[in-house]
Amino acid sequence: MSGCVLTRFIDGSIRVEQADPQIIIAADVLNGIQFGDPNPNLTFDGDVLKIHGTNRTVIYRIAEKVPDLHAYYAEWPD
Repeated sequence: MSGCVLTRFIDGSIRVEQADPQIIIAADVLNGIQFGDPNPNLTFDGDVLKIHGTNRTVIYRIAEKVPDLHAYYAEWPD
């Protein structure tokens, strides 16, 4: 499991550099997307995280909590 690597530009746009099919995402990141500063390029609705990059869109379904971490497993939907 490597991760999802994003570049965020000054204008708020995002480029997806790498998107692995399975990642671990911090709960604080999810909370920031859902309740923090709005960014139309990142949406979190229910258990679905969508990253709308300038080069591609990546969708992750948030799964179970990672034991002993304040994070969740996420994976591409089938």
